[in-house]
Parts: sequence; C-alpha cells; structure tokens
Amino acid sequence: MVEATMDRDSAAVAGEGMVGRIRRQIEAMIIDGRLASGEHLVESALAQRFGTSRGMIREACRGLVEAGLLVTFPNRGVFVREISLRDAVELYDVRAALARLAGETLAARITPPQLAELQAMIDAMGAACDAMDLEAFQRVNAAFHDRIIALSGNRRLQLIQDALAKELSILRRRGIMGSGDIRSANAEHRGIHAALAQGDAEEAGRRLERHIHHSKLRFLEAMSRAAP
Repeated sequence: MVEATMDRDSAAVAGEGMVGRIRRQIEAMIIDGRLASGEHLVESALAQRFGTSRGMIREACRGLVEAGLLVTFPNRGVFVREISLRDAVELYDVRAALARLAGETLAARITPPQLAELQAMIDAMGAACDAMDLEAFQRVNAAFHDRIIALSGNRRLQLIQDALAKELSILRRRGIMGSGDIRSANAEHRGIHAALAQGDAEEAGRRLERHIHHSKLRFLEAMSRAAP
C-alpha cells in the first residue's frame, strides 16, 4: 500500500517536471518569435513534437495562459496572445514608472563594482551597435534594465517587474529597433549611468523614465511601419 502510494507520488512529480520543461520550451518559442502572435497551438502537433501526451501539452498551456502568454477561446482552442496597442502603451507607461523609482532608489546606494557591471553592459551594447547585431543589443539591453531593477534592492518593485517580464519580452521582440535607434538608445544608457555615478537620484530617475518613454515612441513607430 505504501509502495503503491510512493509510486503514484513519484509519477506525479515526474509528470510535473515534464510539464514544466514543455512549458518553458513553448514559452521560449513564443518569446523568440517561432510561435507568432495570434498563432493557433495544435495540441496533437505539439504532443508529437515533444514526444508526449496531449494531456501534458494541455497542462503546460494552462500555465502559459495564467502567465499571460496564451489565451483560450471556447470551441476554438489555444492561441498565442496578441498584445494590443492599448496593452503595449499601458505596459510601457507602467515600465516607465518602475524605471524612475528604480533609478531614484539605486542612485543613493550604487557601488563602484555595480557601476562597473552596468558600464560593461553598455560597452557590450556599443559593440553590438558597431556590429549592427540587433539581436545581441536587445539581449543585453533587457539584461541592463532588469539589472537596474534588481540592484535597486526594492523587492516589491522586483515582483512587479517579474510579473510583467513575459509581456515585456513579447514587446521587445515586436519592437526590434534599427541601427540608428540602438545607437540613440545606448547614448541614453550612458546618460543614465552618469547620473547613477553622480548619485543624483532625481536625474537618474528622470533619465530612466524618459528613456522608456522614447522606447515607447520607437515601438509605436515600428508598429506603424509594419501596419498594412
């Protein structure tokens, strides 16, 4: 009896592990664009792709619906979430407010090693600009902004950022910038770094908020160019 219970528990844990791995793989496919906004997810095709059951796929998708990456429509199935223009504007506005608070908080506590860490990221983005490697720029850019939030030491701020992270990843993918845009963005990063180095909380917060506002404008311009 005890052995049977242990076997069932072990199977449940193994199943949860498999569901988690599938969920992470589908999530990565959404974030990197292999699954496009609005695309229909076919359970049977995904089950065959991952070598698992449709039940496992259904459970993995349920977690991604809760995370805001997928949506379910009755009698139609599961689809990759399409972020509306209104959603995008609201996300950028919330992100700008978070960035301002993070900058104001971090300026009062940042250390020389942390400044060096952020400078290394800015240098890496500069190298990506020179190589016209937009993907590399976006990757380091996301890490730079995430790191500022983390270094602020505000746990509630970090929790809010984490809750928005998946949607922000989709926005960054949709709003890929051109070479001129990334050079301009990195110049703003240098200004943010300078304000942090000076310990100027008001200026650091202002520069971060304005930087996110500029990112929103670039995103809207990109969406306008992509519109039919």
